[in-house]
Amino acid sequence: MLPIRRAPIIFLTLFLILIHFASPGRADYFSDQVALAKRLGVPTHALPIFLKNTSPHQAAWGGDKQSQKGVLLIHGFTANPHEVYDLARYLHREGFTVLTVRLAGHGTRLEDLRSVTRRDWYSDVNTAYKFLRTKAGKIYGIGLSTGALLLIHLASIDKVNGIVLVSPIVQFSNRQANLVPWIVPVAKLFRVDPGIKEYSEETRDLVNNYRGFPIIALNEVFSLIKDGKAGAKKVTVPALILHSKLDDTADIKGAEWLYNNIGSKQKTLVIFDKHLPAIAKGYVHIFTKKERDALPAFEQIKSFLGKY
Repeated sequence: MLPIRRAPIIFLTLFLILIHFASPGRADYFSDQVALAKRLGVPTHALPIFLKNTSPHQAAWGGDKQSQKGVLLIHGFTANPHEVYDLARYLHREGFTVLTVRLAGHGTRLEDLRSVTRRDWYSDVNTAYKFLRTKAGKIYGIGLSTGALLLIHLASIDKVNGIVLVSPIVQFSNRQANLVPWIVPVAKLFRVDPGIKEYSEETRDLVNNYRGFPIIALNEVFSLIKDGKAGAKKVTVPALILHSKLDDTADIKGAEWLYNNIGSKQKTLVIFDKHLPAIAKGYVHIFTKKERDALPAFEQIKSFLGKY
């Protein structure tokens, strides 16, 4: 039996907790994320999006939550949710519930990347996944570039139904990038800022995001690569890997390594060439802005998601 003096305090605490979680006005994860992004100054086009499927296409999977197919889309380094907007819209039209995640330090100011780590990004993806899990019974992930590495980490510790890895960064095409893990520790030792690597003007226009990246932040990408290689062997869910011969950021050998070493028994590697411009050429290696040009890749993804 509770002491008389302590009982009222305990019951009052429990009551307040109940009111907090039961309140119909309490914002959910997605509303919180949009509100946070707006406070940070994220432009409208870069806000995360959540598209719940209510279309007739849903009849293909059934009407209840357990038969709903949800897709989590993860953008790449220095980008923002706008990078995957066309794909999200396409999949929503095809009957999927779709959620894009905005990774910490992205979509705001380039300088914000200096203070975030891969652990922040892991947390962002995991929280978004848990939210989407409440909306759909089957969850798939699509990650672009570094987003693919974050997705590998998620799939290695949680049970998703399938993953799509687009231009996964496992190995850089530019060998000079491999100097970063050596430069950053020395810079930190002498308390020197390694500076910012500028993108070309053409690249900035293509992706509509940061003008470059802090070199210290790129070092986190190398940590992601290390984690991704270790985590890939633990992934057992079906995997689709898409890459382009036009990609001059992520070396195609990295995609091949991933295909050969990922633990999935059901896996497919699709390489696009210049006659199938599904993934944009240039430094950024993302989907083109014109959805019709990206259709070969979009259709590959839709077929994969429908199969599993």
